[in-house]
Amino acid sequence: MDLSSVTRENKELVAVGAGILFIVSLFFPWYGTSGFDVSGWDAVASSWIPLIFTVLAIVVLAADAFQVELPVRVNASAFAAYCTSIPLIVTVMYIFEGSVGRKWGLFLALVFALISFVAAAVVWREDV
Repeated sequence: MDLSSVTRENKELVAVGAGILFIVSLFFPWYGTSGFDVSGWDAVASSWIPLIFTVLAIVVLAADAFQVELPVRVNASAFAAYCTSIPLIVTVMYIFEGSVGRKWGLFLALVFALISFVAAAVVWREDV
């Protein structure tokens, strides 16, 4: 697949959009049994941790895409790739947890976390 025609800003905005959708997917049902659903926000023990890392990645990538200077000097692509890996790892841990009754929200969270990480990693690879 040739990504040379896609601009860096577009790749960053794909990661931003997937990050936003990951945050939304935290409120969808991740686990459940007949009539009782548990959202990702309730299922993840410290759900604020992947939320904070996702928001940090969104802010840094959006600032880089729109060429806004941040008050802190940071390598945007490397920082965003790291920050997007945390929600991906957390989601994969809950996929392989072994609990029965996985719901569609968990799989959506996995897809969005993966897209966000891959897009951020592709941008990072261009910088190296």
